[in-house]
Amino acid sequence: MKSQTYEADFVAWTAETAQLIRAGKFEQVDWEHVAAASNETGLPLEIFPAEHPYTTTQFLTSEFLPSENLQ
Repeated sequence: MKSQTYEADFVAWTAETAQLIRAGKFEQVDWEHVAAASNETGLPLEIFPAEHPYTTTQFLTSEFLPSENLQ
């Protein structure tokens, strides 16, 4: 993926990146900018567990996320 997309249109870049990851095309992912974008959250890496009970596929599936209708 071209880094120009990251610089010019962050929303389009995130959509393209998610599509590549879902398709398993990891060699085409712009990992440098993925790392940069993750650092922009301001959250320290220590708050994320080293191990978790979920797979990457589960995280990338829309059904995995809670429903907006839950209250």
